[in-house]
Amino acid sequence: MGRNNTYINNPPRQVDVPVVSVAATDKEQPEFFSVLVTLTSAAASTPITILTDAQVGVGRVVKIRRYRLVVNGATAWTDATATDVRIRDKASSPVTLATILKAVLTGNAVLNEASASTTLAAGIITDSGATAGKGIEVFGTNGGTAANFAAGSDIKLLVEGWIVG
Repeated sequence: MGRNNTYINNPPRQVDVPVVSVAATDKEQPEFFSVLVTLTSAAASTPITILTDAQVGVGRVVKIRRYRLVVNGATAWTDATATDVRIRDKASSPVTLATILKAVLTGNAVLNEASASTTLAAGIITDSGATAGKGIEVFGTNGGTAANFAAGSDIKLLVEGWIVG
């Protein structure tokens, strides 16, 4: 299963503080977040939470500033049917924020939002963010339907941005 390390701090401080509850903070103050999660190929169909709804807070919006995805080993992500890894929000009709195609999930790959074979959706491109009040997650898909991969070294995904609203 995945691992989630979440850190949030108020600007302009640069000291990371473990999150207890974002919802308890001043809702008008933007909150910076930096979260590292691990996604495994064999369990890629199970979404790994980057931020929970409670961490985002009612009426607030997650805006991804950047991400770095590392295939942490020599084994490429392969499968006959799985096609990509997606970052999306946790709404009942989820909004995809970024799609990273299987073709670039090669051994020891280091990717970000500007990498080839990465599609950014309006939530990142226009800075409109995810669905209000909803957290974000990452998982493997076959064109949007949850899917595991047959092989692949663990992915380490660092996502950074702001919670605003």
